[in-house]
Amino acid sequence: MPIFAWEAVTKEGARRTGELEAPSRQSVLQTLERQQLFPVRVQVRGAAVPRPLFRLRGRSISAVEKTLLCQHLAVMIRAGISMNPALEMLIADAENPALRQFLKDAQDAIRRGQPLWSAFAAYGNAFPSYFVGLVRAGESSGQLAAAFDQAATQLTREFQSQRKAIAALLYPAILMSVSTLLILFLLFFAIPRIAETITSLEVELPLFSRIVFGTSALVTAQPIATFLFVLFVFAAAAFSALSRPGRAVAAQAFWRFPISRSFLKKFAIARFARTLGALLKAGLPAVEALEITAGSVGVDAVRLSVLDARERIRRGSSFTGAFRGHSEYFPNLLTGMMAVGEQSGQLPDLLLTVSRFFEEDADRALQTMVALIEPLMLLVMGTMVGAIALSVILPIYQLVSAIQ
Repeated sequence: MPIFAWEAVTKEGARRTGELEAPSRQSVLQTLERQQLFPVRVQVRGAAVPRPLFRLRGRSISAVEKTLLCQHLAVMIRAGISMNPALEMLIADAENPALRQFLKDAQDAIRRGQPLWSAFAAYGNAFPSYFVGLVRAGESSGQLAAAFDQAATQLTREFQSQRKAIAALLYPAILMSVSTLLILFLLFFAIPRIAETITSLEVELPLFSRIVFGTSALVTAQPIATFLFVLFVFAAAAFSALSRPGRAVAAQAFWRFPISRSFLKKFAIARFARTLGALLKAGLPAVEALEITAGSVGVDAVRLSVLDARERIRRGSSFTGAFRGHSEYFPNLLTGMMAVGEQSGQLPDLLLTVSRFFEEDADRALQTMVALIEPLMLLVMGTMVGAIALSVILPIYQLVSAIQ
């Protein structure tokens, strides 16, 4: 009998993998479902092409499409429409092939008796862990419509934060790109002609001019290598801005600089308060909600602090006591609101309220960071262009002095 490699999701949302000897793929699916595991991928071991049960085809699902999906599902659930016909209507209206494929896979999962959240968990690249946690908590508590409302709110606020960051950093990015192209133009076209004219006059070149002329000769002698290097730099910048792993790597790099650390810390705290408040409001246990929240803050230092606080709470500490041990990341305003929320039983609502304050604070920190970066970039680029101009002026000045 063939041996099948499988990947599945548990009730708690954890991923499991393994191998199973069985007569058919359907037999493996039935075995996993009896073990209360929700299959994501089943394939013959060593097969060249995997056969995932859930996969995205075509372009990805955008943030706007995910938000509208949550809003539509919430409205349909409140209207008394069961999940299967609701998904059928959404499939008929879906224009994005990736979204349509997801809805079909979700419908198949429900028909096999699996919970809806397992379909979202299988699309882990499209739907973050907090989203899956909200849907799972909503299904468990019978408040699925409210859970989708919370998810839509979360997605909207994250999308707005990203748009603000992109808008703020767009001008510095354009400035850097134009300056880079200008410098390359000078090195490729202007400097070689000027260098040829000056060297023909047999003037002794200053060291600074020899460095610039030598750099120009190097890039013009290796145009393909220069083009590939510039292309690599721009591709790395695009990867850092557009992909989730790239943003994580960029966040760790920018964390080292004080000018950007303040913004990243405030942004992480705002996301922490918003995500934790939404998960607690949906009914997830505190320890599990903190574990999911830790994976969404985006900064390693804050993530480790959240995980440490989770362990303290697991051992019986209060929310306030657990987070006051990390005052370098969690300000007194946040821990104070946690203390009030614990005493009044309104911790989720207070976290959601205070998250708005920290989001506004993060926006101000972003504007301050950009206001400091723009003149710094102008200074650096102006210095580079001025250096190229100086490398040309110095030999001419020496020639004029020699003639006089």
